[in-house]
Amino acid sequence: MDRYYRWRTTGVLDVTAINTFLGQQAALLATADNGGVDRPITRNFFRWPRTVRSTSTNQTNAAQVIFGGEATSEISRHKTWLQQRLAFMDSYVLKAPVSSFPGGPISAATPVSLTTTETGAQIYYTTDGSDPRAPDGAVAAGALTYAAPFQFNASSMLIARVRKTGAAAKHTEWSGSLRVYCIIGARPAVAGDLTISEVMYHPADPSPAEIAAGFTNSDDFEFIELTVTAGSRINLYGAKFTAGFDFTFDGATHPELLELNPGGRVLVVKNIAAFTHRYGAAAATCIAGQFDGNDQLNNAGELITFTAPGGTSFSLTYSDAAPWPDADGNGASIVLIAPQLRPAVNEPANWRASLQPDGNPGSDDALSFHR
Repeated sequence: MDRYYRWRTTGVLDVTAINTFLGQQAALLATADNGGVDRPITRNFFRWPRTVRSTSTNQTNAAQVIFGGEATSEISRHKTWLQQRLAFMDSYVLKAPVSSFPGGPISAATPVSLTTTETGAQIYYTTDGSDPRAPDGAVAAGALTYAAPFQFNASSMLIARVRKTGAAAKHTEWSGSLRVYCIIGARPAVAGDLTISEVMYHPADPSPAEIAAGFTNSDDFEFIELTVTAGSRINLYGAKFTAGFDFTFDGATHPELLELNPGGRVLVVKNIAAFTHRYGAAAATCIAGQFDGNDQLNNAGELITFTAPGGTSFSLTYSDAAPWPDADGNGASIVLIAPQLRPAVNEPANWRASLQPDGNPGSDDALSFHR
């Protein structure tokens, strides 16, 4: 249920995502090759002419029949069918509750309310990161019954679900989970508050043990580290990597890592499972999440850009060529020298190859050996 809810709201079953994907695929079929007039859809119907909705389709009218008017094209009909099918599936599941606060920084005096459109249902919630639904399907021992708006006095993860007992027409008596992280006290990061401090852009090849565990691609061990250079606690809610790879700090994996103390470190990795296998559980506690989709770092070097709502915005353009330190597949990462002194990240002289094989993500580079 949680997976379905997540996919419907922010994943592959989101209507906007579906329509975008279909539009992209349609464009590939309708776009002329090499700047000419020859199109894949035209070639297809030239070779295999057929009738579509009582219209004889050939190379001259294929694009019009398939991609024609918004309401009559086959692409439009396909979008409509998928939306109707998803609506049918939605009718068999309880809708998750809605929070009056979307997440992020909040005043301790701000009331937060929860609502549901499910008639006769009850909302249960927790503010300690635990699930209000017990593993056996009952109400968890620590769950609270929602009755009126409430306030937070400390940063907390709100998890809420709708429960409707005796809902015979539904797949389950529980809805998917609403997750909202509320931050109190930690100010948004601004310019100079943090820096990129370590980059593993071309990891060493997997060891025999890693290959046996299913991690056969060295790219899966990529990571990037941020270090707080501010003198006070900051929050990263809504901050993003927008070039090199995509990632948004929304608290989906480790919400506690949205808030960092001076000197704190946080990681974004290519593959959480692969990273944990190589570096261990202690280093994995610093992982805020993994790169979106199939993103990965370029072994030859590229631009990495970080932005945050509080005003922080900076970029690093690294390279595998001199004068940058040698870290191109030899097991080393590149490490920023003395990040607390806030050196310019685009100066190769301010970086060195890691002292430890495979780098030392989440802690000082000189501390431990991993493999």
